[in-house]
Amino acid sequence: MTELNSVLGGRVSKELPRIGAWVIRTSQLNWTCFGFDKENEIPTTPERPPKRWSSSKLSLCLSTVLFVLSFVNVWISRQRSANPTATQCIEELSMYSPANVAAEYSEYNFDNMFAHKTKYRGPPTPELEAEWEKLWSYGEANVPADKLPLLMTPDKLHYNWKRTPSGGYAAAIMVFHQLHCLDYIRQYTWGDYYERHNMSVPLKSNAVGKRMHADHCIEELRKTLMCYGDTTPFLTILDAKAPIGERADFDARHMCRNYEKIRVWMAENVVYPWESG
Repeated sequence: MTELNSVLGGRVSKELPRIGAWVIRTSQLNWTCFGFDKENEIPTTPERPPKRWSSSKLSLCLSTVLFVLSFVNVWISRQRSANPTATQCIEELSMYSPANVAAEYSEYNFDNMFAHKTKYRGPPTPELEAEWEKLWSYGEANVPADKLPLLMTPDKLHYNWKRTPSGGYAAAIMVFHQLHCLDYIRQYTWGDYYERHNMSVPLKSNAVGKRMHADHCIEELRKTLMCYGDTTPFLTILDAKAPIGERADFDARHMCRNYEKIRVWMAENVVYPWESG
């Protein structure tokens, strides 16, 4: 107080002069507000409240983070679209299937000239029949219940679909049905050859049933071929020795799914086997 008196010329007392109708007493003053500690009469530094982020700064920070994340996401997406993997292509261009995990692509020549021999060509024999059956005779796999909407339009979801013990749905895989159809047509074209050579007759139904089955299979393969629409070019070789002076190159190179991997997957994932024959 002595120091304050000297500063103000000795005019400070217990009672300050009136200011208008107000009287201010020194006892009522909070001296620390003026930078003094009243007890020790030393200057003090008022405490400042902690700094807080304003809503505008917080919004700016969040917007910046979101912008950076969006930029990174776009960059990653463009990198993936520029160099998609086979799995990404299959997921993008195919219907959902549990067998898609087994699909991979490779190039190879068809090797299918008119006189080319394979174990699938020629008159029926027990060995040839067994080779054909190994191509397609497996059964049904499991489709998880939550994947059902990916396979059909909403109006079919309420059907009484066959279930599997795990709670999913039983489903054959189309390529095996298509190969069954091709095998059926092959057998149909050999007619009574089986009986004349004392072989088991693979086509069990009557003449009308056989014809209906064959027609169904022809239509199935027609739709499949048109669905996938193979656009692979095959060229023509000029050959003076050929009957018409040229011959088509049916050994054209193709990009194909590895069928053996799909077949192995099917064999390992059968839930309900098909009956042999």
